[in-house]
Amino acid sequence: MKPIDCGKALYDSRIRLGQVLGAGLKAQAIIVAVVVAQFFPAPLSSQHQLLLRYDPIRDVDTHTLFQTVARLEMTNGRTIETADLGSMRSVALELAEGGTVLHLTYDSVRARVRSNGGSWREFRVPGTDSVWAQAKVDSQLNVSSVLSGSPLPEVTGLLDVVTGVPGVTLPTRPVRLGGAWLIDSRLPDRISASVPREIGELPSMNFSTRIKLDSTVQRTQDTLGYFTLSGYIRPTTDSDLQSLAESGLTVAAELEGQLIWSSGWKGFVSGTNRVTMEISNERPSATPTIEQQEPALTLYVTTRFRVQP
Repeated sequence: MKPIDCGKALYDSRIRLGQVLGAGLKAQAIIVAVVVAQFFPAPLSSQHQLLLRYDPIRDVDTHTLFQTVARLEMTNGRTIETADLGSMRSVALELAEGGTVLHLTYDSVRARVRSNGGSWREFRVPGTDSVWAQAKVDSQLNVSSVLSGSPLPEVTGLLDVVTGVPGVTLPTRPVRLGGAWLIDSRLPDRISASVPREIGELPSMNFSTRIKLDSTVQRTQDTLGYFTLSGYIRPTTDSDLQSLAESGLTVAAELEGQLIWSSGWKGFVSGTNRVTMEISNERPSATPTIEQQEPALTLYVTTRFRVQP
């Protein structure tokens, strides 16, 4: 039997142990790096930017859950609260000439209402089966060629649920962190329908809204962009401004909210916005020197939405 060289054997075992420990430490470092990257994303430089292009998956049902809560407060102490909770189904179809057509229907809508802090009355909204919309939408969320069934002004509109904010369009250029763009969006039918008739009829109104990219988070499967919304209301045209002045209505409104964009979904997947509107109506009484002011009201409308498969 060949004698064992103890010195060499000890040296070889140390080499093998070092290799094993080195491999183990390397694997451990990889695991730690993965965990850190997953739960503590590296801060993004100010040069990071997102190119926002709407491109939904074709021929697949997508469901959007939405909730709209409205509270009307009048100076005479009267309050009215309404809420609707529902689900919308959308299917994106490819046009032969290019572009996307969205087919939108309600899955279900439930609503409830109460006055002056009383008990809630809950009911299923009738007629939602006949409500549908079909719209051509391009990659910047410009909507055209809209076909629709019976409208329900008192319920959140189908097209409003697609982005959570009516009239949102995407900028032509990438958006950098801290960057923003401006849009003009119409006053939703749901808000107009919430104004009592005795106050008066609102003319056509638009929101001027600023959308700002606050932060981004890189995930394994996509990148999330977090946006804030801020806006104010104004009459759509000069004639609307004149009719507003002639009616004696004084309207002030603000919009604030958040939106989340997913590069994987290639669209907004979650968001919330809140509209606060104050309306008063001053009309001359029978005595020209005396003015009586109609009860002012404050209207709060909050809308939330979330997209899921």
